Amino acid sequence: MSSIIKKGIKSVVHKWDALQAHTEGGKGNIKVICHGGAETVTGSNFELQYLNGDKKRGGIRLLIDAGLPQGLDAQHKEWTPFNFETSKIDYLLVTHAHMDHIGRIPFLVASGFNGKIFSTKATREMSEVAFSDAFHINKKNFDRGALLEMPYEERDIMKAMSLWQTVEYKQVLKLSEKVSAKFFNSSHVLGSAFIQINCNDEKVLFTGDMGAHSLLLQEADIPTDSDVVFMETVYGGRVHEHLDDRSAFLKDIIQDVINKHGTLVIPAFAIERTQEILKEINDFIEHKELPVLPVFLDSPLSISMTKIFHKHKELMSNEIQKQMNKGDDIFKFPGLHLTDTRDESIRIGKTQGPKIVIAGSGMIAGGRVIHHVRNYLESRNNTILLAGYQAPGTYGRLLTENKKEIVFYGEHLNVNAKIAQLSGYSAHRDKNDLLKFVEAVKGNCKSLNLILGDAESLIEFKRSALESFQVNAHICLKGETLEF
Repeated sequence: MSSIIKKGIKSVVHKWDALQAHTEGGKGNIKVICHGGAETVTGSNFELQYLNGDKKRGGIRLLIDAGLPQGLDAQHKEWTPFNFETSKIDYLLVTHAHMDHIGRIPFLVASGFNGKIFSTKATREMSEVAFSDAFHINKKNFDRGALLEMPYEERDIMKAMSLWQTVEYKQVLKLSEKVSAKFFNSSHVLGSAFIQINCNDEKVLFTGDMGAHSLLLQEADIPTDSDVVFMETVYGGRVHEHLDDRSAFLKDIIQDVINKHGTLVIPAFAIERTQEILKEINDFIEHKELPVLPVFLDSPLSISMTKIFHKHKELMSNEIQKQMNKGDDIFKFPGLHLTDTRDESIRIGKTQGPKIVIAGSGMIAGGRVIHHVRNYLESRNNTILLAGYQAPGTYGRLLTENKKEIVFYGEHLNVNAKIAQLSGYSAHRDKNDLLKFVEAVKGNCKSLNLILGDAESLIEFKRSALESFQVNAHICLKGETLEF
């Protein structure tokens, strides 16, 4: 991928002279190393070193996220050793609880990290649930004859949680005499955050993933006073459907399945995507726009995460809070079945259509959704609705390519079901909203750096930022060190 980017953009790697003029002798006191999440969407893992910090051994070292790379081609690569001394990292700051931002944290601890971990309260609670779920899935996979040993144990999860402290949005987190951090609501998922690190009055912002126009959450709170910005570009070249269009599309898809007496399978992420879809179906049934039909939430992880949403309604939009305060459970409606156990999941197949099955994973890269896709992919009466980004190498991406047949976990299956896509349910900003973010930060920003995107979206968004605002953004390369 690096060669594609380097060929497409000649000036991709460069020093930011305007910012370095602020540093003594032109040598940067701040270093950012792109260990993961550069030139790709997943595997977020960035290191910030402030060389003039007040630690006795010289400087301070922070990690922002420690996420899993995702996609079928990432199998076992996610457990390659870290390419830095984990014991020398002072702090880990976590943007949100998606596995591509937190999935390697237990492995980080098992590899020697013993510093403090910080995130919002909701992110900590969801991460603990996600770690437990992922551990048992990984254990099964490794026990089935994997070539590698299990990379971490349950005790490493327990230790990670013992190191983990929580912060409120906008609370000043003092990390050393000259370094502090603040978390701001990024409206991506519940508890997600922009993380702004202040190094002796030089402010570096890591966006993590960014949301816009959430059906559930309050609007994002963008810190516009950042000198250096590292921003995601997952949808740097694409535009989502409007919320109203998205809702109408989902209703039409469900009605089509009802008419065909078929099954709608929705691969959905346990955090945010699932809850938004439940809220939409709740509204359709409550307003009598659709009849009551069996809806199976077939994901213990999603069920647990939804409970955390109930617990943190203060993070919801004012409209949602008012609705919930009146006693309206927006995630519960007639016909909804929560299937915790494996036996309950298997019995879904015995329920005649029409019905809806919501199950993880969102990219069909694992989880219970696999046997539902296998069961329902070959019938023309059924629909597979892909509601969000599908990473290269995943079965979700493969289904978007209009193939008539796929090899699905070793089986040759005919793709007869309708394959529908709805990017409007993505928790990520689209191209237009990413440009609005650039417009908001460009006044103070001296260095805009693009991360968490594939080659196409990175190149397209760099071009768009230049055309729209004359901002020459830098595309970060995997393993690259930038000095400011």
